[in-house]
Amino acid sequence: MTSWLQLANKTAVVTGAASGIGSAVAKALVSERCHVVIADRDVSRLEEVAKSCSGMAAGSVVTAVECDVASESQVQSLFQNLPATSSPATVLINCAGITRDGWIGRMSVDQWQQVQDVNLLGTFLCCREFLAQPELQMPSKTSLDPPTEPLGGSIVNISSVVATQGNLGQVNYAASKGGVWSMTKALAREVAQRKIRVNCVLPGFVDTEMTQAVPDSVKEHVQKKIVFQQQFGQPDDIANLILFLASCHRSGYITGEAIECSGMISL
Repeated sequence: MTSWLQLANKTAVVTGAASGIGSAVAKALVSERCHVVIADRDVSRLEEVAKSCSGMAAGSVVTAVECDVASESQVQSLFQNLPATSSPATVLINCAGITRDGWIGRMSVDQWQQVQDVNLLGTFLCCREFLAQPELQMPSKTSLDPPTEPLGGSIVNISSVVATQGNLGQVNYAASKGGVWSMTKALAREVAQRKIRVNCVLPGFVDTEMTQAVPDSVKEHVQKKIVFQQQFGQPDDIANLILFLASCHRSGYITGEAIECSGMISL
């Protein structure tokens, strides 16, 4: 039976796949019979995700790769060494992200820079190397060979509702995620003729390790007073939206968009 999303046998790269939203996205793609390359700095947890994916769907190949998205050389290696059984990649999901919260008066340059390096620079590097794959290029106008159409593809970046509304103690995070949003719109224009779509998702409060570290009193306030659905989202809620955006068959006329998935939030 053909899935409604028609993602089977496509190759997807998912960063930040060792936990949270990235892990949920990886598993969801495997369930659609995608070949998935999962990347993260946390090798042990990444291998656990790969193990949990094994056997979910017949024929899917899951490859775990250690990668710090803030390292140019490691990101280049990630895309230059895609498994021969699954390359080229036509789907990229940029889930890698960190927080280093604090009031600006106490925030160090290192706290600022770490967040920019992972959240913004990392997204840029992964997009650049994904787009550098030869199969995704426009045919050369000077070549004597018959022109071939680029494969096309889909990039989904993870921004945040904090990018649009701000949040106390998160000037570094808000700036990085605002940058991801703006970069998404600019990049979508740049690669549209190559049949590549670029969108971003703006999650609200999602039940991941990042939010579990928040004090219970704060979480209770958020659920009852800030999120109108009065509950945190689950990683699968975000993963389902990402799969829709990854599918050229179901969201092929959507690009350059930032779609909020927050249970209706008012920060």
